[in-house]
Amino acid sequence: MYDHRPPADVEPLPVAEAVVLRQHDGLDFEGEVVRSIIDLMGQRGHTVRQLDGPATETVAAMEAGVEVIVGGRLPDDAVGRRRGRPDLLVRAEHDERWRYRPVEIKAHRTTRPSPDATILGCELTDLLSEPSSLDHLASLTGRRRTNGLQLAHYRRMLEGLGRHSVSPLAGVIGKERRVLWLDLDARTIPAVWDRSAAGRQSLLERYDREFEFRLDAIDADKSGNPIVEPVWVHECGDCPWREHCLPVVKERHCVSTLQGVGYQAWRTYRHMGVRTVEELAGVDWRSSMVADEWPVSHPVSLADLTTDPASHLDQAMASSAGRLLRRHGFTDPASFAHFDTRVLEAAGWPTGRIAAHIDEAIARTLAPTSACLRRGLESLEVPSFDIEIDIDMESGLSGLAYLWGTYLPATDQATADADWTVHPGLAAARVFTRFWQRLTDMRHQAEAAEQSIGFYCWHDEAEKSALRSGAREASRLLGFHTAPDDVEAFLDSGVLIDLCAIARTDLVTGGSKGLKAIAPLAGFSWRDDDPDGAASMVWHQHAVDDTLTDAERAQWRQRLIDYNEDDVRAEAAVRSWMRSTNFTPVDQVDLPLNRGDGQR
Repeated sequence: MYDHRPPADVEPLPVAEAVVLRQHDGLDFEGEVVRSIIDLMGQRGHTVRQLDGPATETVAAMEAGVEVIVGGRLPDDAVGRRRGRPDLLVRAEHDERWRYRPVEIKAHRTTRPSPDATILGCELTDLLSEPSSLDHLASLTGRRRTNGLQLAHYRRMLEGLGRHSVSPLAGVIGKERRVLWLDLDARTIPAVWDRSAAGRQSLLERYDREFEFRLDAIDADKSGNPIVEPVWVHECGDCPWREHCLPVVKERHCVSTLQGVGYQAWRTYRHMGVRTVEELAGVDWRSSMVADEWPVSHPVSLADLTTDPASHLDQAMASSAGRLLRRHGFTDPASFAHFDTRVLEAAGWPTGRIAAHIDEAIARTLAPTSACLRRGLESLEVPSFDIEIDIDMESGLSGLAYLWGTYLPATDQATADADWTVHPGLAAARVFTRFWQRLTDMRHQAEAAEQSIGFYCWHDEAEKSALRSGAREASRLLGFHTAPDDVEAFLDSGVLIDLCAIARTDLVTGGSKGLKAIAPLAGFSWRDDDPDGAASMVWHQHAVDDTLTDAERAQWRQRLIDYNEDDVRAEAAVRSWMRSTNFTPVDQVDLPLNRGDGQR
């Protein structure tokens, strides 16, 4: 939910155990990095001070010019209404006083390979040096924004103290254990609040706008005239107030409950006068496609064209936009009588997916079956093989797999290869070797019988990553040195089919494309009352907890095995449903005659 505070008499839910475990994992990682930094800085004779007291201690450390301040608490900013405690404050230049850069430690990866990218960074040993280029790496966009907004908050607090570095750099230390330096003043992210911002803005600009809005929302709520309402966004799943807000957004049929509609899209639809799923299903799709794809820099604005097509159409048709207009049937002034002018509110905004959201709304409200085909398709194609195997893995908090499940629908046989070793690397190596041998035997048997064989999973990035990491651990710990190359050859062979990719690309449901959302549409249900991937990580913690009895651990292990078996059976059920259902293309769904507001 976005900036919504439930009534005082509504009790929040307890934080989910999986969330608590992730928080503990993050704190453990932070502690490891801090210990490394203290050791590295100490070896090089640098001053480090670890604090856990009032803000006066942090101020004193900055006055003394301590080079690395760990856990410092910045003085509350009463004027700016800010408080904060950055993981690290790293000394920068001296300009009448020592100045500092904030650094956060995050238990996730912060960079990815990119042949065309160059970012600023350094190794932990060079924390106090000027940042340099890290070639062929790019920062992870989504997390860069999240981390950057937090660092912008600390930057503004340091500015209030007069302790900010001259250069607006702030650092993030991720799983790579190197510092990624973000330029908080560089216009590198989409401008989502202001149409006049030329499409890009800096992290500081985004932060200032977001923070101002939050203060306005708090003040309005205190005055009894709230300016926000519940909206369902991706953070809601872990929010302790979700049981208060979710019934509200569902009862209102809020467009934010549709797949892919986040806060910014919801805000755009509100400007359009569209609040419910049904209202969105009534927006003209052709007009939306034009609004989605209209060139931002076009000399003719879409608003001018639709207001006075007789004066502007010839110029528009002679430009690059002409093909777009012809494709959607807006070829003469009379055709614009059917243009849905509500979509003009979205032109130039970063949503860019109104047409796709309309199809999701149509599928949610008007589909003759539980799903529709995307526009342009007449049937759903799922690759088939003589022998079809469903696979799924389970991983712990470490991200390494400890369990691989397989299911052969032809014989209704499910198997589980699991390793309950506490050491995640060793467990991943052991379970990989057993699972890989099983797959290899299956492939050899199929080859001997001159039959094709294919393996199905849901969201293959997870399975691919687990296979690669398992192969690396098996090579490192068990001496299976060919395993990484063997895995790459398998992945390149085209026999691993991602059913989730087919669902995402070809089906429109109005909801999530996760297995737990799609399988019930196929009539499948899990035996477990709480079939959840995040929860399974909690179960795994119990399954390897040596403080429990053998019988207690056995119960948790069996729960995981049963859960994994249901996952692979669910994949088979969805595949069968995909093949046997006569899905209606979303553009062929019968729509009510009184759609929308009569502007088409």
